[in-house]
Amino acid sequence: MKRSYLYFLTILFSCLLVLFSCRKDIEFILDGKESPSASVLENAKIYYMQNINSASVNRLDAKWKDSWLIKQNGKEILLTPTPERKLFSKDFDVRRYFAFEIKNEQVVLSNIVEIIGKGDDVSKHTNALISKSKDTSYDFDGSIIYYDINYKYSHSYVYAEGKIKENLNSSILTAAYSDFKEKQSTYLKSNTKKTASATTCPGVLPFWTNIIPAAAFGEGCTVTIYTETTRDQNGCVTKITHSYTGHSCPSVCTTCGSGSGSGSGSDGSGSGIGSSTTTGNPPYGGGGGAIIVNNVKDPCVKKMVDSIISKDIEFKTRQSLYIIFGQTNDFNLYFYDNDPTLSYNTLGTCLASNLRYSQGQLSGMDATIQLNSPRLSTMSQEIIAVTTVHEGIHAYLSYKGFISQNNQAQHVEMLKSQVSLMANYLITKFNTPAKEAYALAFNGLDVAFNELTSATKNQIITELSTSLGTTFPTLSERAIIMADYEMGYKGKKCTPPVQP
Repeated sequence: MKRSYLYFLTILFSCLLVLFSCRKDIEFILDGKESPSASVLENAKIYYMQNINSASVNRLDAKWKDSWLIKQNGKEILLTPTPERKLFSKDFDVRRYFAFEIKNEQVVLSNIVEIIGKGDDVSKHTNALISKSKDTSYDFDGSIIYYDINYKYSHSYVYAEGKIKENLNSSILTAAYSDFKEKQSTYLKSNTKKTASATTCPGVLPFWTNIIPAAAFGEGCTVTIYTETTRDQNGCVTKITHSYTGHSCPSVCTTCGSGSGSGSGSDGSGSGIGSSTTTGNPPYGGGGGAIIVNNVKDPCVKKMVDSIISKDIEFKTRQSLYIIFGQTNDFNLYFYDNDPTLSYNTLGTCLASNLRYSQGQLSGMDATIQLNSPRLSTMSQEIIAVTTVHEGIHAYLSYKGFISQNNQAQHVEMLKSQVSLMANYLITKFNTPAKEAYALAFNGLDVAFNELTSATKNQIITELSTSLGTTFPTLSERAIIMADYEMGYKGKKCTPPVQP
């Protein structure tokens, strides 16, 4: 009896083992899906590895075990799901896949596709939409957006009542709402142009079908926005519709990462090191844009920060902070003021946190800049500007991978390559006399300078004197110049923007 029972358990266990090992096949049979052959799946993996930019922050992971084949309309397509993101709006459903077109078991074409459904489960339309025929109705409202394998936008189709609508395209973007508004403003301006038929495109104000909730406007929050754009036969935009689809509000780390600072008479500081890994799952829309958030409250200082973020400071690479941080989605820049931890003599600090690495290379981080607005707002615009630029350079150096627990390490790098850049910015922006501009640009760097060897000091002073065209100001001369600008005896008074 015991032996019979043992045989029964053995057979039951074997059946269960077979059943669970074939669970995916059973799921596919129930869903009407076809499992790919081992060779097709392997060839797709090889294609992926050969063509994906693994260092890109927009790299999207593939869930190979969930892949299935579509054979419709004379096409054979391997569809591979990717990681998804939570959406707060119940009016939209989004799925994204790698679509590998197969011929003789080899990949001949690949895309990332995002299917966006309005109030419907898009999974039941996936096979039909991927292998679409323009003449077929699919009982689907929404759109399908195509990207290349590295998540760069290609084209889109918009469906209304199951049919593709001509002269209508779509996009989805994840970004800070303030950044979205700036990009939207630039886009609307560019719409007013002359076409080949000498027609002037009218300005078009977008309207919203789903309003962004108040919870999405917190510090560091990003929103995901779906847009449909209609154009006429001349290519002019005639209608824009925005729809809120979701938001995310990550906490901003203020106690991890490497710190740096600039100050009046002494340097600010930060402490600690932190890191995390968030790769392979960028936001919808090809990664969207980076978070560049100006949370400064003081209107005068905020105005200066806005100016510097957008275009006013160009690095030697001919890139501004906006270009550097605004063209990726994983290097995020935050500006704050009135941090109670800042000492009186510390005008600003920059903290690099949440460091993310891919294959040994820095692939993402958050840079938080704190500005001492109570003091800065009483000083000249030149002091506010040079302090903001100084901290922006810290963020830039961290972006380039120059991260150290020793604050002075980046200051030494500034002494060697960035003082002239800061000085020329003041000369160009404010017509600051050259000697005074160089003195202001040197502020916050004296501690690092004094720790250098005599030979290195002499080399830096010689190079700065050559760039300046005269003798570089001494320590006492720099102190007097700095005091004049701090007290408002020289420079332009800080004035808040005029309210409309």
